[in-house]
Amino acid sequence: VGATIDVGHQANYAELAAKVKPEERGTPAGIRAYNDTTIAIIEQLGAKVFHLHVHDIEPATWKEHKPFGSGFVDYPRLIAALRNSGYAGCLVMEIGALPDEMERHLRDGKRRLEAALA
Repeated sequence: VGATIDVGHQANYAELAAKVKPEERGTPAGIRAYNDTTIAIIEQLGAKVFHLHVHDIEPATWKEHKPFGSGFVDYPRLIAALRNSGYAGCLVMEIGALPDEMERHLRDGKRRLEAALA
């Protein structure tokens, strides 16, 4: 049994909602709390993480599935946490975009993700 980490679902966690009011989401403290929550989940699950959804999150609204590199997910820290846990699973781009923009966003996201993993 394992777990999929989706970087966009932490906004629904009661623990995070209790720490960050909706009007504080786009603040440095709100963004830090969101990223801290993601890292804590990875650290707690450790070797049980087998799949990761890669996308970004709009700072002010915490809307997910934004193009990689356009939001606030702390990917250097996230990748370090995954490496520390021995993660060897998939990284799957999960981006919502108009059909005529999708190829560009995926190509750019792939380039950015490869750079972050280097």
